[in-house]
Amino acid sequence: PPFTGVEFDFSDACSEACVVSTFIVYSDAADGQWQLAVEAALTELRVLDAHGLSAAEVDAMRAAILADSRLRAQQASTPSVELLTLLMESDALRHTFTEPAHYDRALHAAADAVDLSAVNARMRD
Repeated sequence: PPFTGVEFDFSDACSEACVVSTFIVYSDAADGQWQLAVEAALTELRVLDAHGLSAAEVDAMRAAILADSRLRAQQASTPSVELLTLLMESDALRHTFTEPAHYDRALHAAADAVDLSAVNARMRD
């Protein structure tokens, strides 16, 4: 392949009630492979746009988000620096601050409402 590595990361922002995803493609810039890597990434994005995600991909992402939320809810405490950041974000965005266990219960209750067709429709917007 024209790339040396691919990295996918998502961060679950409790205060935002959203997930921020990052997709990074690594290539060797010395021999011009970066252009081929960008073309390959764009091809994959076009395939996603044309065909959408599969049910298995949506299920895997849902499971990962729920597992991350559950893990955060099971922590005995939140570091004060992180807690302060969450409180300041909530205040600045006029959101209700939600402690991790409550957020986890709400997320699990709402998770089944996310369906494949809605995800794919939203991706195309």
